[in-house]
Amino acid sequence: MKIEKIPVALKLLLPLISGILVSYFFEFKISFFFLIGLTALAALFCLPFFTRIYSLRRIIGVLIIPIFFSLGAFLEELNVSRNAESYFIEKTNNDSLNFYHLKIADAPVLKSDWIKCEVDVLGTNQKASTGKAQLYIARNDTSEKLKYGDLLYANVDFFEVNEPANPHEFNYKEYLRTQDIYHQAFIQQNQWVKTGNDANSFFEFIIGIRNACNSILESSAMSKENIGVAKALIIGDKELIDDELMLSYAASGALHVLAVSGLHVGIIMLILNFLFSPLKRLKNGKLIFLIVAISGVWFYSMLTGLSPSVLRAAVMFSFVILGSELQRDSSIYQSLLVSAIILILIDPHIIFKIGFLLSYLAVFGIVFFHPKIFALIHFKNFILHKTWQITSVSIAAQIATFPIGIYCFQQFPNFFLLANLIVIPLSFVILVVGLAYLVAASIPIVNDILLFILDWCVWGLNVSVRWVEQLPYSVFWGISIQWYDVLLLYGFIFALTFALIQKAKKLLLFSFLLLTFSVGLNLMEKLKFQDQNQLVIYSIKNELAIDVFYGQQISFFSSETLLKDENKLRYHIYPNRYRIAGTSDPAKTLLLNESNNLLEIEKKKMLILTEPILNKKYTTNFPLTDFVYLQEINFLPEEIVEHFIANKTGIIFGFNVSHSLKSFLKKSLNNNLIYDLKKSGAIQVQF
Repeated sequence: MKIEKIPVALKLLLPLISGILVSYFFEFKISFFFLIGLTALAALFCLPFFTRIYSLRRIIGVLIIPIFFSLGAFLEELNVSRNAESYFIEKTNNDSLNFYHLKIADAPVLKSDWIKCEVDVLGTNQKASTGKAQLYIARNDTSEKLKYGDLLYANVDFFEVNEPANPHEFNYKEYLRTQDIYHQAFIQQNQWVKTGNDANSFFEFIIGIRNACNSILESSAMSKENIGVAKALIIGDKELIDDELMLSYAASGALHVLAVSGLHVGIIMLILNFLFSPLKRLKNGKLIFLIVAISGVWFYSMLTGLSPSVLRAAVMFSFVILGSELQRDSSIYQSLLVSAIILILIDPHIIFKIGFLLSYLAVFGIVFFHPKIFALIHFKNFILHKTWQITSVSIAAQIATFPIGIYCFQQFPNFFLLANLIVIPLSFVILVVGLAYLVAASIPIVNDILLFILDWCVWGLNVSVRWVEQLPYSVFWGISIQWYDVLLLYGFIFALTFALIQKAKKLLLFSFLLLTFSVGLNLMEKLKFQDQNQLVIYSIKNELAIDVFYGQQISFFSSETLLKDENKLRYHIYPNRYRIAGTSDPAKTLLLNESNNLLEIEKKKMLILTEPILNKKYTTNFPLTDFVYLQEINFLPEEIVEHFIANKTGIIFGFNVSHSLKSFLKKSLNNNLIYDLKKSGAIQVQF
């Protein structure tokens, strides 16, 4: 493809994203004056007199690259609040109490024991300040009444968000960094007081409607599970969906329907078009319809929380509506690219959000691959024709998203085609009927009929998803790839596609070279792990977990409560197992308890010691070991401490070890023999 044929929006988008990435990862700073200078230079060449000269027009095209690269870097730097002198941490008193004026920036999220709030820090110790933070407030009757826009005066001890405690664990610190949040805190009831409310009236109105919709659905006669799914599909609120059901949707390949996206916005546009098309017959009717349609799309988008996928769809459909009513052909690619540029200019960090990436990749895949796949087979039968249409859309979206999906979720749903044949039509019906129910909730009989249909459709959706999940080999688990594998896979997909379209043998060869290179890198990594033995002691609050890898065979030593908690296993342990062994299942599992608390690995012994075990087993004759793992213990007899000193025993602090005991042992022993899992994270040792 010649450079002149590349869409202008793509020429702007690529350097813009590149500038953001360079600034984000390398903290590359661009001077505002340098950006002004580049823009002024480009403006000089854009004068009509000069643009008639073809060679100078090419110079303009070249200048656009550094201008948008610089713009991306500058915007990223501008959106990092901690770079500002007014950042709230810069105004704290290190050795005394700190008081903050806070504003709740979004609707609070209710957790089991806490209420999670994103807050803007307006003042620190009576001085104006800036920045955002994550605040957890102890849940009680008073804190449950907090809402968007509430102003708080609080005594808070903010701390920097921790790095992941375990190998290959989800990096929550990096995730919050993309939200421009670097500090968090936990506060009790006696540490804060509400001083007022300063909510934006429009957003307060939107959140009020959202809360009203929540109340209507939650007060319906549907089961809690059905209410949770209905709320997710209709207004984008997934808080009531339990982890087990969420895993079922993920394993079946139907998780995307629980995220409000372009499908939902498209349905809203169809509804608005059906209801308000008669306006076009009036004088200035097209303009009125345009305003109503675009306003409706954006109102629904804000109602559902303005997720990246909804933002993309709202911007894109706005361009489609404008182009249609102004009778101008609008390229779907151009609309996609322009919508992406607009969203990135508003929030540069949006490019790091998985919803943004998957949304754009899925739409691009559908637009680019679907016509080619759909044309491969033609059915005269209406039902088969529609079935193939949905199937080809699912294949197209999966081709475009599976590399980054595998990278993020480490799994692949093998029966995604079957799942989508069921969930896409059902989700369409649920959204339409659900919206109708919200509108007609106060109309007798009509609301009962609509609720009956909604309830049965949601029930059918859940049953179908669980059925697909329970099919043999429904999920390919344990796929661990790196960021460079993602790039190589996308290179392979698009090189292969263009090779087949253009019948280019060299491009076909290049595509398979990329695939071979990716497979080779993964094989080399697997061979490396096959020759390694490794001990991993995980850092998990209130739990004990040890993996011993003999090549790719796993022996797991665990507390009983952890074995029953699948969520903790998936979050803290499975990612490391997928990377090293390609599976989450250990060859051997051993419960650590009073009768089984001594581990021997390669002639090294480690004793697990808790207060109940100490009192029952070791009143006399304390065993000689190389290491002692302390957990849930407040006191050690003096003779045992002397035993540690005499034998230079290594001490590992787990969780719930008293501060006084830690301090005493640190004073008594060589610090090189002490390791704190809570403070320093997991232990990884090769042997």
